[in-house]
Amino acid sequence: MLIKDEATLKRHKKARKYEEHFDNLVDSSRKETRAKSLVGKITDPEKQEGRRMTTLEFMRRLRKINPDLISVPHPNKPDKCGLYLSIGNHHEYLFPMENDWMPEWSIFDTRTVRQPYDKPEGYWPTVDIPGQEIKRGWRTVLIRLVQQQIVTLEEVEREFGAGNRESWKVLTGKGKGELLI
Repeated sequence: MLIKDEATLKRHKKARKYEEHFDNLVDSSRKETRAKSLVGKITDPEKQEGRRMTTLEFMRRLRKINPDLISVPHPNKPDKCGLYLSIGNHHEYLFPMENDWMPEWSIFDTRTVRQPYDKPEGYWPTVDIPGQEIKRGWRTVLIRLVQQQIVTLEEVEREFGAGNRESWKVLTGKGKGELLI
């Protein structure tokens, strides 16, 4: 008969915690690195620029849909502004956007992470994945406004046209696909 004393039970408990932590780390790393195929797509400014637009032109067209939307320049960052919804005398902050020009699709930078092999005990090579959004696209702003039900998809597509990417269809609910980030 095998008898486990208190010291053995503590060692086993500590080993289980380590294994659970390691499994979580591997799962998290695998999920994070699945977006590596997007590097060169959403991180390439030329591919993301599409139909670029000045913020003034974007706001002029957006206010045709909802005249209660206003942009206010950021006091310390001249290239950023805040989008607000005007409700009577109160302005409700929605989110930041660009204040100079906007690409059609958001541009991201890259960051380097380690990707586990099938056998995670071995060496983990580094891969680049999309990082932070560095330039917010006007389609991103429109999708957020549709999701917050401040404007409708029909109004947006009538004024700006429908997006030609799978992400537009998925995020607007017009089609199926996989979004990695």
